[in-house]
Amino acid sequence: DEPPIQFEGLSNLFIVILMCALGLWNLGAWWLGTITSDLLFWIFLVGLSASLAGIAMRLAFRMRRLRRGGFEWPAILVGAFGQPRSWLGWYPPSLRAPGDAWERLPLELRRARAMLAWTVVMLFLVLIPNMLTVISFDVSNNDRRNPYPLSVRDAVTDGALTLFLFPAAAAFLLIRRWELFSRSRLADRDLRGHALVMWTGQRSFWRRPEIAVLLLPEGSASGRNPSLEPTTISGLLSAVGAIANTLPAPVRTVGAQARASARQLADAITSLDKQIAGLARALDHEEARRLVDKLAALGPDGGPADENREVREILQKQLDTVRGLEARIGDAKARRAERFELLKALWLQAVELRAATGDADRTNRTTGRIRTLCAEIAQQLGPSPVTRAFADEATEAIRENPTIEK
Repeated sequence: DEPPIQFEGLSNLFIVILMCALGLWNLGAWWLGTITSDLLFWIFLVGLSASLAGIAMRLAFRMRRLRRGGFEWPAILVGAFGQPRSWLGWYPPSLRAPGDAWERLPLELRRARAMLAWTVVMLFLVLIPNMLTVISFDVSNNDRRNPYPLSVRDAVTDGALTLFLFPAAAAFLLIRRWELFSRSRLADRDLRGHALVMWTGQRSFWRRPEIAVLLLPEGSASGRNPSLEPTTISGLLSAVGAIANTLPAPVRTVGAQARASARQLADAITSLDKQIAGLARALDHEEARRLVDKLAALGPDGGPADENREVREILQKQLDTVRGLEARIGDAKARRAERFELLKALWLQAVELRAATGDADRTNRTTGRIRTLCAEIAQQLGPSPVTRAFADEATEAIRENPTIEK
């Protein structure tokens, strides 16, 4: 819901207060490098301090006036200190916007966003102030003796770089993990990028069918017991079937579609497991190493006159065969992981459909996501007898208008 008109601009005051505080922090970093207080320094100090105090008083007066106008304190606090649209990471639940999607984000996405936010915090609170200290130290170095040894300055700089570079590297790795996790269920690369930076209170984005299918069920993200969740193929298949059997009549057909698609995925994963096991039995990693050693012992290829040429070609063909087996196993494992994630996503949406009983709007959104998942499964594996009736309709809906839930 849109906030009352009386709250307009309230959060902007809080942002300006943070900017003034950040300005004072950087001014202190500059002073630390110079240990001098010239006229310009005092102008900035007085100006920022007066601005901070004045805006804080204005915010306090507006909050008091809203309370006298009949608004409750929780609503006023959300209006004043609610999550900024530019903030990527965790925020206190009581200060989030209604319908905020943070708790429903996949763990991989939450970790990547949180580490990105922490990297930004380290940039503004540690790295930039340290740069200002070093610059001011160098600028004033010609006019006075060093207030502290260069070794101290260098040690502090190394610490600041470490505090910034470690979370930056971790953010890069977590973003990569999010890419690998979401690639199988969200083909649009731009949407995967938007999911990393989009405000979690932007409900129009998170309710898009192709995005919503990634989210955890409503009301269960923080209340599920991970130890009770199915983690095996048979467990997920049984859970989807059990939920489908308990659904009310209006959505029972969708439940049957989900159960059939889950069976397809389980059969496909079982087939891949057998394929991987068969290839693994035929693969000998020690043999690959022995072939590499034998080729190395033969030395470089001497051309047509090389007396070892035929032996080298035979060994190379054997090595290519072994490496081909390794590539086939890797490809089969990747397809297995992709289909297992689809099966888990189907179970999550089945849980959500059962929880949405009695809520027409929530039920419609969830059935749309289940049909989208089943259409994707049908496109990968081919439609089953149950899903064939729905696959064409859902695929056409996705192609014509991917942003409208059907």
